[in-house]
Amino acid sequence: MESVKRDRVKERAEKHCKIDECEGFRCIGIKERFSQDANANFDRIHELFKESKENGIYDLLLEAEGEYDVLLPNGVFGAMGNIGDDGYDYYLLVRTDEEPSEELKNNENFVEIIVPTAKWAVFECIGDARKAFEQKWRFIYNKWFPSNYYEEVMDAIEIEIYPEGDRTSESYSGQIWVPIKERKASNVPNFTGVVRFIMCTVMGLVAGWLAASAGGVTEYTWWAIGGAAIGAVAAITWNKRIKQRKALEEENK
Repeated sequence: MESVKRDRVKERAEKHCKIDECEGFRCIGIKERFSQDANANFDRIHELFKESKENGIYDLLLEAEGEYDVLLPNGVFGAMGNIGDDGYDYYLLVRTDEEPSEELKNNENFVEIIVPTAKWAVFECIGDARKAFEQKWRFIYNKWFPSNYYEEVMDAIEIEIYPEGDRTSESYSGQIWVPIKERKASNVPNFTGVVRFIMCTVMGLVAGWLAASAGGVTEYTWWAIGGAAIGAVAAITWNKRIKQRKALEEENK
């Protein structure tokens, strides 16, 4: 039964993206440290692409690009990695097995990254790039990951594909590539509504009794009843939220 449920959730997850396995590849490029300011970072990403074209870095990357039989589109792409509390590294990269030019290697921001074989969730971003990418990232982490059996591969780069074109156009089309793996089955018991109600009520009753005992109260009855009532309300709320989530999952089928 659990495997059937997992298959249904996977099918629903793949309605919002394409999931493919991509062979590992080597990348070279440049990096810049970004803060956690999303609005400023989005502007800086596009400035970075523009500056790389003006200072010749973009052309040097294209010259170094190799031929790969992988799903990732050709050309220079953006990527994020080395994420920490202070921000993250943003990269402009190309795939290659070739040695980079001396000019590129001597750049103080030069990087070389080995991307291992992985399963990727590929999301389309249609419309004005700023709005489309921002909304898609929010959807991925606020809705897509919490509602299926996939989780992000930590310590791996996330990729943004910005094809040539008018990025403010409503017909502009980009992509987000996120490395994923199947989430391990939860060890938390799948309690039924009745069991959750009984469990929370009993726990509340015991908590009330212990609170009365610790406070030196000799009449435990009302404390225990009060604790049980709080536990019952918690169980009802718990069951209600589970029903709401199931209803939402049914709507997304």
